[in-house]
Amino acid sequence: MVKSCLGLDIGHATIKLVEAQRKGKGVVITRYGSIPTPEKSYLKSKILNVDGIAQSVRTLVKNMGTTTKSVCLGLTSSEIVIKTITMPNMQTKELEQALEFELHDHVGFAYNSPKEVAFSYDVMHKDATQQTILLVACKREVIEPYMSIVDKAGLDLAIIDIQALALPRVSPQIRSSCFIDIGSLQTTIYIQQNDEFKVYRILPLGMEHLINGLSEAYSEQYAQSKALLFKEDISDLMTNGTGTKGTLRAFIGQLVGGVLQTLDFFRAQERASNIDEVLDSVCLVGGVAHVKGIDKLLNEEVDISVEVLNPFTVVGCTPDMVAPLDYATYASATGLAIRGLEQ
Repeated sequence: MVKSCLGLDIGHATIKLVEAQRKGKGVVITRYGSIPTPEKSYLKSKILNVDGIAQSVRTLVKNMGTTTKSVCLGLTSSEIVIKTITMPNMQTKELEQALEFELHDHVGFAYNSPKEVAFSYDVMHKDATQQTILLVACKREVIEPYMSIVDKAGLDLAIIDIQALALPRVSPQIRSSCFIDIGSLQTTIYIQQNDEFKVYRILPLGMEHLINGLSEAYSEQYAQSKALLFKEDISDLMTNGTGTKGTLRAFIGQLVGGVLQTLDFFRAQERASNIDEVLDSVCLVGGVAHVKGIDKLLNEEVDISVEVLNPFTVVGCTPDMVAPLDYATYASATGLAIRGLEQ
């Protein structure tokens, strides 16, 4: 096992990097940093400029002063299939062969050869006759640009993981939780129950849509609207302003509606009467998590504890480290760094 690892979160607006190290039986955050993602280089999880992003990652590593090379890279893409399947018990080699043979039945996209598909799996649990498998698959062309970025940035790729699936490692004491990562252009919802995968969903809603809504409501330019977003409470932003509020209210309605729909689906799936019977909390991560009142707004709607996840206090960091004000934006990178330490 490596003693330290980097967690790399490449987003539409910023690239985040967190270094985690082993300390006794635990883990601490030793470095962190971010850098703007080069313009027109990344759109909805698609890499448009490998060299530009690789150079930014290289600059970020230098700015952080880290010598750690091992990196765990996170992906968030609607082109990645994540599902649970049930198969008979069999040896590992036989299972891999069986999964490859049955990929067509599970992935939902066309391909000519299994070599065009990258897939991984984890045995969630098994009984006397069968086992439940968590399968993750996508076309290789989806992940190859990311792999090139890591290589050109001079880092060593330890593992590629689904970004949301690494979040529970930030707060392992909460075994059943819903993680909501509101990014620039999309929102990822991941539900884990008793440390097992349950629901994964991506909504086409993000900070950019919220800022555009504010621009219309307050007749402000982009920069002013973004500043306003983190200055006022979300409930006040929805009522004040002299412009049209249709886009702003639509965003809030779709976000809350999407979360409620996902939680209700999970509740029904588990045959529970109330969501708090099967879930302990909702954790917000990402930049929008720092919008004043967003946690309270969701809490009133979902009828369960909603909190903004702070990896620097939950995981811990070196004594001389000053945690960033936008700490929730580093949650995914922290989870990925911890995931890398498990290799």
